[in-house]
Amino acid sequence: MKFLKLFLLTIIGALLTSCNSNERALKKFESRLNAEEYACASVYIYDGDLPSFSFFVNEIKKKNPNLLIKLKESETVEVSGKKVVIADFELVNSSDQVRNYFTNLGYDIVNDTFKDTIYIRQSNEGEKLSFNWGLRSSDENHYCLAELVGKDVNSLNIRNRPTTSSKVIGTLTKGEDLLVENNNDNKKWKHCYMVNDDGKIIEGYIYNKNLNYQTSSFFSLGVFDSMTLTVAIIILVVICVFFAFGSSIFLMISAIPVGGIIIVVGCILGLLYTVYQLLEKILFEMFIINLPY
Repeated sequence: MKFLKLFLLTIIGALLTSCNSNERALKKFESRLNAEEYACASVYIYDGDLPSFSFFVNEIKKKNPNLLIKLKESETVEVSGKKVVIADFELVNSSDQVRNYFTNLGYDIVNDTFKDTIYIRQSNEGEKLSFNWGLRSSDENHYCLAELVGKDVNSLNIRNRPTTSSKVIGTLTKGEDLLVENNNDNKKWKHCYMVNDDGKIIEGYIYNKNLNYQTSSFFSLGVFDSMTLTVAIIILVVICVFFAFGSSIFLMISAIPVGGIIIVVGCILGLLYTVYQLLEKILFEMFIINLPY
């Protein structure tokens, strides 16, 4: 019991010292982004900017896997009565396309660093970070993600006009996602967006056949990813108590003539996996320690 009390006091103390400020949320976003945990990173982004974030992930981050965007320093200030975070970022292992991309967005790149003004937006889930590194739009319902389906089709051309005789400006390959507009009146062609080799955002059209659309959400969170810190701590405490006082249950199950040991081993492995995921959640939210998935 003394251990349990000490554990609870430690957790509560750490929880009280880990206030989720906007600068801290930005640091968490940076850590998740560089770890390629994009769904986890999306929880810190304003919902209306998720299409923009998805566009950046698919067109820049995934196509430049060695790219790291490091947060150098940040400060929360007020600009015209609105709360913003002024942040300095460094592009590490960046290509010419990446540097040109940020330059085309209007950022001044000096020695692979740039300054960004991140507005704090209000949502049903509290304060969220705006995302400026993609399309300049805040209408989440205006876009969706398209992917290629069909056994005999491995790629589709992206053209500069909605005709098969127009110029090919890009290609969608199976396994990739492409940002397209939802409210396109042309049923045969979808208006889409991509980044060319020069780092410029260009618009095009892709034939509607053999495309599947993801309309529910841009990022899907797992059970542990969507769990709050408080819930994760409570579940972890319950599991620890069960391990401490539930050994007799395992002994009874293991005594089952057929499959008892297998059931016990399966339960233990499942509990260990759950404990690991809970620890990953707790350590990250409190101390921004990112354990490998």
